[in-house]
Amino acid sequence: MDGEILDYTVKPRTYVSGQRMRDLALPDGVVVSLIVRDRNVIMPRGTTLLMTGDHVFVAMRMSLELLINRLFDPDPEPLCLPHALQFSFHVNTTLEQLCRFL
Repeated sequence: MDGEILDYTVKPRTYVSGQRMRDLALPDGVVVSLIVRDRNVIMPRGTTLLMTGDHVFVAMRMSLELLINRLFDPDPEPLCLPHALQFSFHVNTTLEQLCRFL
C-alpha cells in the first residue's frame, strides 16, 4: 500500500501556521483529512485557518512525505528530492506556492 496518515503539530514559524487550507497548494496525492484544535474536531475546508498548536492529520502517498514535512518544519533543511520522483499540482498553483516546498 502506497499511503499513510501522518499527524503534524503546527508550530510557530512554520509555513502552515496562519495559512488557510486553500493557500497551501498541496500536491495531488495529499489530503488534509482532520484537524484537532483544543480537543475539538474540525473538518478542513478551503477557508479553514491553521493555527499554532493544531494537530493536522494528513493522508498522503508515501513518496510525498519529504515534501509535506517541509511545510510543518520550522527550520527545514535544504531538500534533495530523488530524480525519479514525480508529483503534480493543481493548474492554479502559483510559482510562489511551489517555492515553499524548496
